[in-house]
Amino acid sequence: MENLMLIENGLIKVYKTDKGEYVVDGRELWKGLESKQDFSTWVKKRLSDCDAVENEDYSTLHKKMERQILIEYIIKLDTAKEMAMLEHNEIGKQYRRYMINVEKKYQKGETAKKVESDAAKEELAKAKLKNANARIANICLKIAEQVPVQEYKQIMYSKATEVL
Repeated sequence: MENLMLIENGLIKVYKTDKGEYVVDGRELWKGLESKQDFSTWVKKRLSDCDAVENEDYSTLHKKMERQILIEYIIKLDTAKEMAMLEHNEIGKQYRRYMINVEKKYQKGETAKKVESDAAKEELAKAKLKNANARIANICLKIAEQVPVQEYKQIMYSKATEVL
């Protein structure tokens, strides 16, 4: 990522381009949002969902890595916020809020903070815990649907409720 200046190093690194635009690394966004899809599939789908236009909402860089070429995506903050929102989970909401706050901060002309606050770390941990609990409850419900004994079904339904 050439000609990018790191301005925030919180939930996700936010950079400023030489044109004054705020951007994030698509691969870092994908990792932070904990998507289960492979990066290439996820980023293409999310950019398509946002109706993002190359060289307007995002740009690509081609990196040679041994025998393959990796495509890196540099995504403008507005598009990244929309991509985070499309995850429909607590982590996505947290990332979106974080990027909104970064944008507000720099619109006001405040100086950059390179260290993530304890409050932001705690919020992210809470969001990850909520997502984990939702996945556990979902697994319990799937098990309940496959168990033939009504008593065991009820136990799994109760466990799903308890987790949530």
